[in-house]
Amino acid sequence: QHKDSGRPDEEKATKIKLSQAERQLHGGKLLVKIKDGSFKYGAAKGRIFDKVSIEARSGEKIVLLGRNGSGKSTFLKCLTGELALSSGEVSWASTIGWAYFDQHAEFAPDASPVDIIKEKLNCTEPMAQAALGAMRFDLARMKTPVKDLSGGERMRLRFAITFGKKPDFIILDEPTNHIDEVTWEILLETCVKSKSSILLVTHDYEFIQEFKPTGFWVIHNQQVLVRHKELDMLLGELKG
Repeated sequence: QHKDSGRPDEEKATKIKLSQAERQLHGGKLLVKIKDGSFKYGAAKGRIFDKVSIEARSGEKIVLLGRNGSGKSTFLKCLTGELALSSGEVSWASTIGWAYFDQHAEFAPDASPVDIIKEKLNCTEPMAQAALGAMRFDLARMKTPVKDLSGGERMRLRFAITFGKKPDFIILDEPTNHIDEVTWEILLETCVKSKSSILLVTHDYEFIQEFKPTGFWVIHNQQVLVRHKELDMLLGELKG
């Protein structure tokens, strides 16, 4: 009988206020923003997406979802400036560094991973070794010609380039395609530890669960919507 019946609601209200204040406090700096963005290909009648306004901030781990053919790759190309929006604008904050993971990047067959990293990151040998070490290369494999590396090792070399740049924002487009289990785990661990904001596109739902996204961008019916629902609920909406 000594409980104050009003207290739980008060606590709840206080918690909500605190979490909102915290979100504003730790919302992070604005990295990139699309305002009223629309895109269509040439003379095509339909737009891939229309009047999209969306932004990404530091500290976010975002997953981009959408059915096959919904326009995810086109959206990424517009975000990075590879394609120009039909209308609207994309603006990146000044001094922001971003990196796009290219799963098809090819290397000179006789070059070693350490030489490739030195060239791509314009860094010293110890720094190149550190970037490769983070991807579990030992010293011998760092100096092995690319042509003698396994497919998984070549993929980890690509990851070492992307994450080694330590950019503010990383775009990972289908990074788990055709990778072995060890590389999958190394990538996941790297994503979780990374201080970069990450925009991830993947159909690997186990990876998404372990990635622990802070939110989702969902391409659906020509819109890119921001969602904070459970993954299963979002997948249900996309199928519906």
